[in-house]
Amino acid sequence: MKIKYKIFISMFVIILIFALDGLYIYSTITTTNTLSENVNYNLKVSQDVNAYDQSASMLENGVFLYVHNNKDLGRQLIQNGATQMGESRKDLASILKDPEMLSEVNDLPDLELQVTSAYNDVERVVDGEIDPQYLDQKINVLNSRVDALNLKTADIAEKSNKNMISSMEASRTYGNNAVLYTGLAIGVSVIISIIISFITSSLITNPIKQLMIVARRISWGDFNATVEIKSRDELGELADSLNRMCKALKTMNDMLNMDNIPSVQPIINEVFEPKPK
Repeated sequence: MKIKYKIFISMFVIILIFALDGLYIYSTITTTNTLSENVNYNLKVSQDVNAYDQSASMLENGVFLYVHNNKDLGRQLIQNGATQMGESRKDLASILKDPEMLSEVNDLPDLELQVTSAYNDVERVVDGEIDPQYLDQKINVLNSRVDALNLKTADIAEKSNKNMISSMEASRTYGNNAVLYTGLAIGVSVIISIIISFITSSLITNPIKQLMIVARRISWGDFNATVEIKSRDELGELADSLNRMCKALKTMNDMLNMDNIPSVQPIINEVFEPKPK
């Protein structure tokens, strides 16, 4: 194999290793973003549920003020609470992905109607449209319906909090593992790249060292030196040429010490005859 192909293959392997590292890091970032989105999603659900509960409490406080003759402020709190409950419920319905939780949110309008009916009855008692002796009964009905509403939202909030905690734990665990595995992957890739570079450079420099040693011996007049390189690249061809040159020099040196020079012509022809490939 030619030297340039050896270098090309080694560089290709190194690039491939770091490309795989890049793909792993990209996958890690994508997964981390997905986990973060899950955390943000569950946090938004929890915030909307809390806003809904606060709106229900506002409505309940408004009824309390209305009953205790602070009708203007009480009516304003009741209206604001009812409005914000509807808005929070719509926000929840628009973002929820869990079919079970979405089904529970879809049950809220019926409970809201029951609460609205109950506080209307309380207002009618306070305004004298219904016998005042029913006031405690109507307030108890209202409180029980608000409690039913709170239980429904508490169930949604509990599921949302569990999902949020689970997402945060998964995100933290995956983040820690990702940092560890990414560091290990990069470290292993660097080590493998160094090994590949060392092997490739050795395949090139070791034959060159042998050629340098033999060339030095020839320069000192040692024509018996030979290079033992079996590779089929440029260095192997150079080694073969050097061996043939060394053999030719040895033959010519022997010829100088012979009395019958014409008799060595066949040897010269044999030495300089091109070697079949």
